[in-house]
Amino acid sequence: MQCECGTTLHTYTHGKTSDTLGLLCQPCGHEWLKEEYLTNSGARDKNIIFKGKKYVQHDFDVEKGMGLFQVSSNRTELDSCKQLKPGDHISWHYHYVIYHHAIVVDVNPSQNRLQVVHYGKVKGENKKIKIVKEWIDFAKPCWEAIRIDYTNDFPPELVLARAESKLGETKYHFLDNNCESFATFCKTGVNESCQAKWLAQKLKEVLKVTGTRVVAELTKVSGALGKEITKDIAEGAVKAAVSKVAVAEVLETVAKASNYVGAGVVIVLESGFLIWDLSQMYSKRKDGSMSKNAFIKEATQRCSQALGSVGLTIGLGLAGSKLGALVGGAIGSFAAPGVGTAAGIYIGSLLGGVIGSIGGRAFGAVLGPAAGKIITTVIKRDDKAVKDIGDVEPGDQLVFCSGLLHPRCHAIVVEVEPPKAIRVIRNTAASGIVEEWELFKQPIYKVMYGESKSYDPDVVISRARSKIVQKDYNLQTNNCKHFACWCKELKKK
Repeated sequence: MQCECGTTLHTYTHGKTSDTLGLLCQPCGHEWLKEEYLTNSGARDKNIIFKGKKYVQHDFDVEKGMGLFQVSSNRTELDSCKQLKPGDHISWHYHYVIYHHAIVVDVNPSQNRLQVVHYGKVKGENKKIKIVKEWIDFAKPCWEAIRIDYTNDFPPELVLARAESKLGETKYHFLDNNCESFATFCKTGVNESCQAKWLAQKLKEVLKVTGTRVVAELTKVSGALGKEITKDIAEGAVKAAVSKVAVAEVLETVAKASNYVGAGVVIVLESGFLIWDLSQMYSKRKDGSMSKNAFIKEATQRCSQALGSVGLTIGLGLAGSKLGALVGGAIGSFAAPGVGTAAGIYIGSLLGGVIGSIGGRAFGAVLGPAAGKIITTVIKRDDKAVKDIGDVEPGDQLVFCSGLLHPRCHAIVVEVEPPKAIRVIRNTAASGIVEEWELFKQPIYKVMYGESKSYDPDVVISRARSKIVQKDYNLQTNNCKHFACWCKELKKK
């Protein structure tokens, strides 16, 4: 079977069965899948017959990101490999900024190990990078493991079939075909890399800051130089104004002054980028696609990038102007005394600023996650916005945003009655611990616990009910949050 482009289609199979789950044209990226895998994402008029069965062309596309996140905002932090299953997309953060991505094939909880398919370096083959299947240790020191969550993905058998169809591939490219785009393809059928988009966005920001700064500084230089020369002419000092030394002195003075203009431009633009990105992150936090801890880590990293960029751009810009003055002065000492110094100041300032802007973002990308991790470790518990009552289950710990005087009320879910009612148990100041109905009214947040950190749902409910009627509420030591956490959290012995 061939694609329209003339390439022989590659087939997907998984497990012991020889049943074909789908077909792929690797050069042009067209994919045909069994009709049962597609809902509204298939082009019904573009199908093929293979071995007597119909396969529908897959036109599904993932949401286009803007380079805001280095890794998807819709994610779950992992504290145990028990939280994973075959077909999951897992990622972990190396200490040197990069996130690595893989598809989980098998899980061995007793040994805390995972079998994954990913781009890896092969020993004995000059460390060639290719897609391999191997067992890895979940508890590696460099890991901060997360699972990438999807609202639109495919059944595990298709995800694994896609992954296994790529085994042995050696077409790795840092931007166009990296470990993340491979894992995203396995989950969605589309090559996408948040990391590549994030890097491209950072470079765009550098170019915008540099370009705006160049325009601002040139405007400042031109205006100030014209003002100085006009003033000299008006005073009748035409000879001094046009003399080589006088012009050089004016140029040098204006070039030094332009450093302050550049610093102002950097601060204003970086502040604008920061405010915009933080607002977008908060929108993700509100719509439930980003947890509290993820928001804190991303916001901390973004603030670190902005501070690093501002500090290094201005600092290296000033250092570059000093170095440029020396180099420019030496080069221009014979032909145009002083003019070379002024040009050196200007060029050195811009080059130092560009290097500082790139270096500052890299510095923030390294420092930010570490700082964010420290903050979230202190906070301990994570939570995530709930947009659909179908995502609420008995035994959950919910946070209702009830009012100004009590902005976050914690409760344990006992029963769910769609579309609008939830029965909960909570500790109240007026009546003590009560069981009552609560409307599903957003915003509502679900407190997130790792599998090894909470009781089973029936135990949570039993513990909550055992305290009903008690009236020992204390704002400092026994409020609604203390009670809900006591019901939910499994204390290590």
